[in-house]
Amino acid sequence: MRIDFHVCKCGFSDEFFSDTILIFAPQQTSTLHVDISQFATPETAKTKDLFDYASSHRNDFDIPMDENVFAFLSPQTVYYYQEGFLWGAKDEKRLQEIFSDFHSEHIDAYCFLVAGASINYNNGYRFVVPSNELIHQFSKPHVHVKKGKDSPRYSLETLERFPKDKFESNDYDRDKRLIKRGLEKNRESLLLFWKRATQGFIPPEMDINGKCYYNES
Repeated sequence: MRIDFHVCKCGFSDEFFSDTILIFAPQQTSTLHVDISQFATPETAKTKDLFDYASSHRNDFDIPMDENVFAFLSPQTVYYYQEGFLWGAKDEKRLQEIFSDFHSEHIDAYCFLVAGASINYNNGYRFVVPSNELIHQFSKPHVHVKKGKDSPRYSLETLERFPKDKFESNDYDRDKRLIKRGLEKNRESLLLFWKRATQGFIPPEMDINGKCYYNES
């Protein structure tokens, strides 16, 4: 089982990591090939163990890492690339579980050092599957449709808002059709977000056009 651990240095650019991942395209990428069998206890290794290994082997990257680089990163800034998305992982998620969930013997992991302007402004609706929510207790998949301080839940089956959820803004009633079209257009991806969240991954936020936002956006 191999993980290619990439550290990407990014700055302001007209291009992004992908058409859907709104992180500035890397200007330089350094890669370390990691065989998790080298870990002391590979069966229980987690993202922190991967991060610590990469940090302690910074001179083994194809472009050696400056000793200060990892001071700006952490296990919480590690993403796993699969299915066209970057997934964070909860602290307790084991690496072997990630390989199993992705049905792969090879995984690409990414960290991003971003300098310059941020594009992570929010003047519209975002679809959010909270990773810290006990979503297993709900029988039906749903997302939070977030705008400003409001975040009512919508069913991914009916695309309707949960009747008991409250919100302050009148925009939700005004934009009912817009929200429903956005949910319908992105339902397949949002159902995948739901599935991955139940497995211990941290999905990105998605806007109604299917663009994904991360802390580094």
